[in-house]
Amino acid sequence: MTEDIFNIIGEGAKWLGIGGGSYMGALMGTSLIGLFYRDRITNTEQLEKILQEEKEKLGINEEVRGHLSEDFEGHVHYAQNDFLGGTPHIISIGGILARRNVVKHELYHIKKQHWNNRPKNSLLNMLDYLFRREPQAIAYGTFGLKL
Repeated sequence: MTEDIFNIIGEGAKWLGIGGGSYMGALMGTSLIGLFYRDRITNTEQLEKILQEEKEKLGINEEVRGHLSEDFEGHVHYAQNDFLGGTPHIISIGGILARRNVVKHELYHIKKQHWNNRPKNSLLNMLDYLFRREPQAIAYGTFGLKL
């Protein structure tokens, strides 16, 4: 009887691992698609132009600044975070992530206000990020789908 329970648990863990790994692979693979065919951003003027174009498409009226880095990065510093002290949102991109689709991705996080109403529990916050916030931003950044 106990051996059967352990076999069932082992089988469940195996399929959970396969399913979770497949989901993460699909999520990461989808986000990488745009790195091969989207506009590469090579200077600050180009970044500011793309920021304005994409903000207009999303109807974002608040100030968003761009920061072009030489480092490999693609993220947004939300204005509402305490360490920014009420300054505008800042999208930092660099390296292979200096692409239009990454700007679109980060702007979608701003549009949907993904920094608000995060679960306080860190596990729930991570699950919310992986299954709601990040897939929405990837779908918009890669395919232009507003979810």
